[in-house]
Amino acid sequence: MTQFQYNVGAGKLGALAVSGGPHVSVSRKYAGRPQISTLTFGGTATDGVYSIDFQDLDVPNITVPITRAGGVPATNTLLATAWITAAESDTDLRSMFIFTQAAGVVTITSRENGNAFTLANPVVTGPGTLVAAVTQTATPANLPMGIAVVYTDTANQEIGQPTGASTAFNVQGISWDGNSSIAATVIPTLGQTGDFESPFAAESMVPVMKVGTIWVHPEVDVTAGDTVWVRMTATGTEVAGSLSNVTDGGDNLQIQAVWEADGLANTPTPVRLHLPGGA
Repeated sequence: MTQFQYNVGAGKLGALAVSGGPHVSVSRKYAGRPQISTLTFGGTATDGVYSIDFQDLDVPNITVPITRAGGVPATNTLLATAWITAAESDTDLRSMFIFTQAAGVVTITSRENGNAFTLANPVVTGPGTLVAAVTQTATPANLPMGIAVVYTDTANQEIGQPTGASTAFNVQGISWDGNSSIAATVIPTLGQTGDFESPFAAESMVPVMKVGTIWVHPEVDVTAGDTVWVRMTATGTEVAGSLSNVTDGGDNLQIQAVWEADGLANTPTPVRLHLPGGA
């Protein structure tokens, strides 16, 4: 773990602030996420072929067909079950995806983060239907700067924004701009809307400050010495990983940190946050 000493200007989101001590910074990978798609068997089950193509794989396109004959499989649920059996009989598909089922809906989850795929060219017979949809893309939105990040894959040291399943112990630090001088950065001071800069794309390395003082933009006005809480559950315009001094009905979890707010309101000026010994 490398130590850095910084002496930078103030008031810029994601910039380290003067704290008189060493800052400990580590880089973590902001990984893609598993793509999740659904394949829905609907309409009226009718004799004939039901098939769909897997495209955009690391191997040639793969078609998975099943045939309904003599009224068997009888229902959409049984058609979905038969289709999963056919898909899992292909070694490549079985190695790349997890197949689960709820009635006539098959959920297909990539086993690898960032692995995008396409379900295309559905073939159905009669009034039956076969509808594919992406419910989670392989590439998440850019990671905001100046938020608390958590491990999403400890073995590979991958990070991401917190979720409702995260705990305070998962928090690894604060994402920051990675520069020793703000003169080299293009990080505007936040406006009244409190929008976050989002410079980190999936699969990039993200500097994470674990110890030191950093400028961040809290969700609400804070006072020096207030406790520090991280948003684990975000809805609407809320940003997962953003910081405040409130529990918000249990959506936020407290971390080991302290506000050095100097009496500044949080809008539009970021305020200083100090992590004394890790998150």
